[in-house]
Amino acid sequence: KDFGNGFYVTKSLNQAKRCSIRGNISKGIVSKYDLSRDYCNDTNYKLFTCVSDEWIEFIANCRYGYGHNYSIIEGPMVDDTIWNFVDDYLDGRLEYEVLNLLFKLKNPERQIVFANNEAIDKYLKFNNFYEVY
Repeated sequence: KDFGNGFYVTKSLNQAKRCSIRGNISKGIVSKYDLSRDYCNDTNYKLFTCVSDEWIEFIANCRYGYGHNYSIIEGPMVDDTIWNFVDDYLDGRLEYEVLNLLFKLKNPERQIVFANNEAIDKYLKFNNFYEVY
């Protein structure tokens, strides 16, 4: 949702485990990929290092169905709690300084989305998978 359609990955094993086990599911599958270090040099790479107006606007546009021209986007992940804060900010119910403080307290995980097959083929190589409980 955050960065539009694509293949989402994380460098955090704990985040991958949490994402693989949802709802009533007691076990999940985590796939491991080798990530080329060159991905961040791609000409269509966008990095969000922190919470910013640009990041908030980008996520809002993606969640509202607007597209983008990036092949790879990296930045903080928005869970439902954080999205509620962003939504309140966009509706004028929350000041930017308060939103920024809430993000620092929440300390969201980071994610990378590969938005097209070319980027996936170029920078990711399947390594292994395993069950998690």
